[in-house]
Amino acid sequence: MPDSSDDTAQFTTPTIPLGELIAAMTTFLGYPPVDSLLVYVVDGPCIRVDLPAPEHCESLAAQMASVAAQHGHDMFVMVIGGQPDRDLPHRGLVESLTRRLKDLRVTIHEAVWSPDVRAGARWVSYTTDHRGVVPDPDTTLVAVHAAYEGIPKFSSRADMAASLAPDPAEALRRRAELITQLRDQPDIATEAGHDLIKGVIAATNDGTDLDDDTLARVARALDDPDVRGWCLVSDDIPRDRSTNDAWARLVRALPAPERSFPACLLAIGTYLAGEGALTQIAQEIAVTSDPDDTLAPLLGAAFQYGISPREMRAILRRART
Repeated sequence: MPDSSDDTAQFTTPTIPLGELIAAMTTFLGYPPVDSLLVYVVDGPCIRVDLPAPEHCESLAAQMASVAAQHGHDMFVMVIGGQPDRDLPHRGLVESLTRRLKDLRVTIHEAVWSPDVRAGARWVSYTTDHRGVVPDPDTTLVAVHAAYEGIPKFSSRADMAASLAPDPAEALRRRAELITQLRDQPDIATEAGHDLIKGVIAATNDGTDLDDDTLARVARALDDPDVRGWCLVSDDIPRDRSTNDAWARLVRALPAPERSFPACLLAIGTYLAGEGALTQIAQEIAVTSDPDDTLAPLLGAAFQYGISPREMRAILRRART
């Protein structure tokens, strides 16, 4: 599934200097892309996939073109990684992708290569004689805005994934035992479950610790389909970074399979916030934590094909029924 970020439109236009646009990819994705094929859709998302093996270039180009064309018709194509020999790296992949995009009536403003996204790296166009140098990614307007908003920055995709690593095994074992004990007791009332979730969000905002008993009760509350549906669609829950932080906290704090549903909530929240790389990581956690869950694969298919936020809300309504 491609990584993507949607929170780009207010910063970039087709006239932005190409070096600055390349530098901005680090902020758009949340980490510096390495060995990556990127499609930046003007007034839309930045979509990233790993550079493929030669035998997979055509199939990847077809998938990327199909996904990107759903988001707009003005784009930049970027390859990050590799070193030129007699020609720029991955030219065949770029030509296949741009051909398919043009068949879909997409305007390609530029297709460029750079070895990496760092200050001083050179970039070269595949199609023109344009070339230049990448500025410091930390000095772009996008990076300054992200820092002001408190948006986290990671050194790599692996570093981003590590931010959702589970708590120590002993803590998870204690909580799993408490959850099992609670399942032998009467169900938690739906309204009480709502209050527990609101409490997690408030505690995350305040930096208050959550003890094992509270976490176990939250996990037990999330057994209730009505509480799950409320978490997915209720207007009582703010759809902002503070709530996503709360879901991330539960992903780290709860054992499997209980962490799967908070991971789904985090995937949805970050998708709607334009943090596509974290979306993919959260969705992968949801699938692996509970292979029998039906929501996580549904979300994966939705993200794979680049659905819009409006379509996402329709999926959420369907998941509640």
